[in-house]
Amino acid sequence: MKRACLCLLLLSVVFGATGQGEAIGRLKARLAQTQDERNRVLLLTELAANYQFFKADTALLLCRRAIELAARNRFYQGEIRALTRLGEVYRLSGEYPKALEAHLKAVQLSQQKQERRGEANALSYKALVYLELGDFRQALNYLLQAETIDARLPVVSEAEDAFFRRQADAGFRLSNIGEAYEKLGRLDSALHYQMQALSGINDRLAHHNVRNLQALTFTRLALIKRRQGALSAALASNRKALDIARHSGDLLNQARAHYQLAEVFCAFRRPDSTLFHVREAFALSQKAKQKLLVLRAGGLLSRLYRERNQPDSAYCYQEAASAAKDSLFGPEKFRRLQLLALQEQQRLNELRQERERTNVLIQRTGLLVAMGVSLLFALVLWRGNRRQQRANRVLNEKNEQIETQRTALEQALAELRATQAQLIQKEKLVARRAQMNPHFIFNCLNSIKLYATENQPDKAAEYLTTFSRLIRRVLENSRSERVSLENELEALRLYIELEAMRFKNKLRYEIHVEAGIDAGFVEIPPLLLQPYVENAIWHGLMHKPEGGTVSVRVEQPAENQLRITIADDGVGRAKAAELKSKSATRHKSFGMQVTGERIALINQLYQSQTQVKVHDLVDAEGHPAGTEVVLEIPV
Repeated sequence: MKRACLCLLLLSVVFGATGQGEAIGRLKARLAQTQDERNRVLLLTELAANYQFFKADTALLLCRRAIELAARNRFYQGEIRALTRLGEVYRLSGEYPKALEAHLKAVQLSQQKQERRGEANALSYKALVYLELGDFRQALNYLLQAETIDARLPVVSEAEDAFFRRQADAGFRLSNIGEAYEKLGRLDSALHYQMQALSGINDRLAHHNVRNLQALTFTRLALIKRRQGALSAALASNRKALDIARHSGDLLNQARAHYQLAEVFCAFRRPDSTLFHVREAFALSQKAKQKLLVLRAGGLLSRLYRERNQPDSAYCYQEAASAAKDSLFGPEKFRRLQLLALQEQQRLNELRQERERTNVLIQRTGLLVAMGVSLLFALVLWRGNRRQQRANRVLNEKNEQIETQRTALEQALAELRATQAQLIQKEKLVARRAQMNPHFIFNCLNSIKLYATENQPDKAAEYLTTFSRLIRRVLENSRSERVSLENELEALRLYIELEAMRFKNKLRYEIHVEAGIDAGFVEIPPLLLQPYVENAIWHGLMHKPEGGTVSVRVEQPAENQLRITIADDGVGRAKAAELKSKSATRHKSFGMQVTGERIALINQLYQSQTQVKVHDLVDAEGHPAGTEVVLEIPV
């Protein structure tokens, strides 16, 4: 059986040409020609980056030479960069404790030498280790720290290669932030950051790092799409990633794309395609020496072969997966990781204590200096102006009284102006809160009249009853600055029912409140939702002959935040604008304008952060499939 397993694993290795060959040749030529030791440090580090995916031992040797040369020349920027690259090579090899040690040294040296750009880069790569270890919150924390540092760095003129390399680093960091959000289940944020990373890539560049980033980002986009249920979009994104990775000779991202394709085909219930792609992923990950992917692909292959009643193959791949797991997460490495975590926590505590001691010393020194200056000044005044002290004292007292009175008057005037402004804003808010689209009222009355003239008294009565309940609810809600979510949704339901009665079977709706939300307790500003629902009906659904569905989903992602999503499966904003129908023009702006003004006033008056985001929905083929409005409301 061992011989069969060995043969199976050997046959699974696929040898492909790497796209780094030419780049390595150019770097070696430049290294042989330069005598500047700082430039040699940078070239050695970049050469290591090209070797790291297929010759880890060579990459490690190059990094150590770069670190030694940089330290000897006190080239701290180069030393930080080489230490960061050393950590990345260790990570790719599955040596997580060694990777964290290297990144920790890079961060410490960056902070010691005030090299903020190097610190941001080291933190970004340190976060990757925590991503693979499954500590996603810690990874996100480091990535956001790096993003904050990078955003505060001044814009400097630099060579084209350095500029593109920095842009690639920024894109890589954005993609990793998206990955962390995806692992934490925050798919909207994940998609946002992955699209940001993708938009920052310059397609004119042939640099392999940029191509690698493209491939990586497309595989991560595919994972998000798969988790959202958009399997066709996930399939297309993975195929694009595979094509880019093949073109650049990127074994790692080829393996990632094949593994993701296997997951998609598994969801499509296509076992043969699933088996093909996961075998490719396993072989390529072995070739690239990516133990984490070997672990995942080997585990999936073992399960697939068990389902096919092929125990020998299942056992073989399970052994490979177990070996990769032991290599990555064995007891000794676990103990080293724990020790590193403890050491880092101690270092952070020491830094915090040192900052506190420094602040205290600064405060004390400042106090002593101030006291010394004050005493010296007092002595000079006492010697030079003793005769005028009494007169000055009286004059100073008078001046202080005048200054006190003036300050009090200014404060009173400022409070009066603030109160006046607040009253004006509240009056504006009340006025806008009480407004309702007049066209909707006219349409309702016309519908009642139509039912009456068509001799449908029951329909007319039902419509009139619902309309009166809606008007009563609107009037009640408009009297309050905030109403319960239950009352707001009741008014919304009445409005949609009226529109559904008018348009017969063309309009369907659903309102879903997440379990755990107390709709009777949670309060929001009144009459916020109806204009967006009205907009969805008139702009999106009424242009479709068959009509459609509008859905309202209420979630509470955080204790102090409410998220309300209004989605429709209509024609989309672009198509609605193109049609310019009479109804669309008539219902174009009143409700949305009033609601926008109310939100602005609420945020200004109560210092809140109510936000509205509008997304265009597309189907698996990329065609418009409706519109989604997301309201983030503090509660």
